[in-house]
Amino acid sequence: MTAPRQRTDFQPLGHEVIRASAGTGKTFALSGRYLQLLWRGATPDTILAVTFTRKAAGEVLERVLRRLARAAQSAQSAAELGGEIGVRDLSRRDALRMLATVCRSLHRVAISTIDSFFYRMASCFRHELGLPPRATIVAEDDPLARQLRGLAIDAVLGDEDLDTLVEMLRRLDHGQAGRTVT
Repeated sequence: MTAPRQRTDFQPLGHEVIRASAGTGKTFALSGRYLQLLWRGATPDTILAVTFTRKAAGEVLERVLRRLARAAQSAQSAAELGGEIGVRDLSRRDALRMLATVCRSLHRVAISTIDSFFYRMASCFRHELGLPPRATIVAEDDPLARQLRGLAIDAVLGDEDLDTLVEMLRRLDHGQAGRTVT
């Protein structure tokens, strides 16, 4: 088998944020965007896709792989995928090449949660950030998290600057409060 053809005319799409309610097609849109980038010549190690939950991140990767596998099986499926991602001449061979690229790079695919992404970044810059060698992310209901949250709240409430406190409370509900704070 010959090496996969690498596109030399890579045209970046730019960054995009997809915000929508549950069930509105975010996974479909995110996997489609990922496929567009692959088609344009980006390699999996240069694409970052982040979402809020591990389940959603897994679904995005699964959707990328399933859509490519389906398109690699038939010309009609390849044409359908091409229409979905705005590629007029997507062939089975192209889909197979993209699928092989993703599969060979699974260890470098960056489809993850926001928490996981920031943890990796913090780990990379552990020394510069002054983090201890074995720093970890704790769950929201972890006793340490509760203790730290309590200390942070005490520090904010103990601040003499009332205007800062009111501004922080306003930001918590994005200026949409139905009640006032006195």
